Amino acid sequence: MNSVSDFALTYEEHEQLGEGGFGSVFAGVRISDQQSVAIKHIKRDNVEFSLVSIENEVLTVPSEAVLMNKAAPDRHSVGLNPSVTLLDWYLQDEGQEVVLVMERPTPSQDLFDYHQENGPLTEAHAKELIRQVVNALLDLDSKQIFHRDVNMKNLLVQATESGPRIRVIDFGCGCGAQSEPFYSFKGTPEYAPPEAYGTEGYRAAPTSVWQTGALLHELLRSKSDKGFTTKDFMKGFPYISFLSLSGVSQECSDFLRACLALDPNQRIPLDQLSHHPWLSLV
Repeated sequence: MNSVSDFALTYEEHEQLGEGGFGSVFAGVRISDQQSVAIKHIKRDNVEFSLVSIENEVLTVPSEAVLMNKAAPDRHSVGLNPSVTLLDWYLQDEGQEVVLVMERPTPSQDLFDYHQENGPLTEAHAKELIRQVVNALLDLDSKQIFHRDVNMKNLLVQATESGPRIRVIDFGCGCGAQSEPFYSFKGTPEYAPPEAYGTEGYRAAPTSVWQTGALLHELLRSKSDKGFTTKDFMKGFPYISFLSLSGVSQECSDFLRACLALDPNQRIPLDQLSHHPWLSLV
């Protein structure tokens, strides 16, 4: 953590980029080199904290900062991880507000806006993005991180010379992965896995697989179709059935079926997603 005065000397805050239920994000620059950054303000009441040992000193650190540091641990390698890098964090307003300063990939936009401009996507286009989402989730899983809120608003599409690049943002609902089930769901309710509505709890990897399937459905659906919600899917509403998606290959339909199996024990394992024939086909 750095002091409030350090923030004012180190960063300039510009226009607001977005706002969610737990915070607001602003564009900014690092004064020393005019590096673009994103600055997230969160009320302390909406922040979970973790105890972290740093150089033999136990510090209280926002859990989101802990997860981001774990997801992209080397601040000198900004941009090399699927997840955006945390650069600094601060307590402001007499400790009542947490400020996270993050890498801001430019040019980029969140996947929701990207889809609004380019959707519905072709199957090939959607596959290019979903393959990267799967790789990002596997990277987080290898680091024992459960994002828990994979959706269009929490994925950036960075424009690069080699094509669109997916970057993971917003770890505010995330936590460490564990072998035991979770019982209290944090994240976007529309994409909660079916088992989150039951009594047996939900687990990290099957939830990430479910949200990948929901995300793919959203990328492929017509703009006139109603958006995906888990509760409607569980009821068998035809307008959110992957069977109603027109023009998709059998392999794509099979991939959706594998991700959106209502029973988590029948869902394709996260570590097998990248080997599914649909994703492995060029």
